[in-house]
Amino acid sequence: MIRVYTLTPTQVEGGPFIRFSRFGRRLRGVHAPAAPRRPQGVLGAAPAAKRRRDAAAAPPAARGPTGSVRVRTAAGCRESARSRRECGRERGGGSGRAFPANGGTDVIERSSPRWEGQVPLRDDTFGIGDLARLTGVPVRTIRFYCDEGIIESVRSTGNHRRFDSTAVERLGLVRRLRGLGLGLSAIALVLAGERTVGEIVAAERAALDLRLADLSWRRAALRAVEEAGPAERADRLELLAAVEDGVTARDALVDFWRRTMVAPVSPEMFRSFVTMAVPEPPPDPTPPQVVAYAELVGLVTDRSLTRGLRARSHANTVVIGDEDELMWGVGEACALVEPLVLAGEAPREGPELDRFVAAHATVRRSGDTPAFRRELLANVEPDRDPRMRRYWRLVGEVSGEPATLGATHLWLTDSLERSLEHLVSAPPGGPIGGSRALPPWPAAARPTSGR
Repeated sequence: MIRVYTLTPTQVEGGPFIRFSRFGRRLRGVHAPAAPRRPQGVLGAAPAAKRRRDAAAAPPAARGPTGSVRVRTAAGCRESARSRRECGRERGGGSGRAFPANGGTDVIERSSPRWEGQVPLRDDTFGIGDLARLTGVPVRTIRFYCDEGIIESVRSTGNHRRFDSTAVERLGLVRRLRGLGLGLSAIALVLAGERTVGEIVAAERAALDLRLADLSWRRAALRAVEEAGPAERADRLELLAAVEDGVTARDALVDFWRRTMVAPVSPEMFRSFVTMAVPEPPPDPTPPQVVAYAELVGLVTDRSLTRGLRARSHANTVVIGDEDELMWGVGEACALVEPLVLAGEAPREGPELDRFVAAHATVRRSGDTPAFRRELLANVEPDRDPRMRRYWRLVGEVSGEPATLGATHLWLTDSLERSLEHLVSAPPGGPIGGSRALPPWPAAARPTSGR
């Protein structure tokens, strides 16, 4: 039987004792003036009030969590093997015992880490368990954050992690950002001061928008296959399987125009053209829009169409001095035609066609003659290919614009063909009267290449 009673601080600190490790090896001896000891084996030898006063007067290093020191007698430990093993075993995360050096049988067990005094720690540091209770983060997660460098800690001489007060704030911020789904790499940038919370949240939101758009595209593609009839379902499945998502499809269209425009064009002009020629994938597309975009990708993968457009572009590099100026003039003519296309008017001669022909004649250093118009009609023939007509109709279906750049350009080329039908009686090589209806471009409005 093990008897436990309370020693006063004088009795604990006054007598010399020897400290032992958990395996019973002696570590060191502490010599202090001997003090009279209370008789052993007597439980409650002092009145309760006196024991309480003595425990309250004991210094923190000699008190346990309740202000007292627990004592076991060695005589009681010899009564059972289990008790003897308990005497030599360390409990509570590093608790030790001390035996009197004068042959006594008392075993003193401390309950507070301050008893040993091995690690001088500040009062504002926290153990990993305390930090877990303060922040609500599991101990295992805190260890992982320490290993990843998210939370900083120091090691005591007992190799335990200790945290200062700033770790509470940092760990709370980590917990909140992780609750929003942010990754540890982004959180580490915030803790290091390289990025702000607003910046990483905006980046995460943009990435989430891309994922949502991808999911919307897949949902519309699945619906398109589901709604297809049994006869056309196999063809539609093959068409949609070639397009993974809207971003990939758009990149394929941009690459098509980059390959076909051989003539040197400034980056600003090319970006402006791509904005009008390549529709943005809808953020929440419908099944018809997904099918139309997939068909666009199928058209631009036609090698024969690409070869025809590239051949025309190669030929233009020989006779055209400034491709940017040509695109600027053609774009101005298309803007004049847009109201006519919206009104549904048929292609015809007029000032809009004259502006279109003048833009080509200017960069070729030529005049507006029947011969030049016939040469121009042959030059724009690749743009009138049925596949290109289909391309621009699909662009309108995806973007929802009734008058696309291609639609207005095709209106002008069809008007050019009709004008040649009325020029059979015109004098060969003579100027076309309709071209004098428009004044020449002002010098200030004449576009520059920007190169």
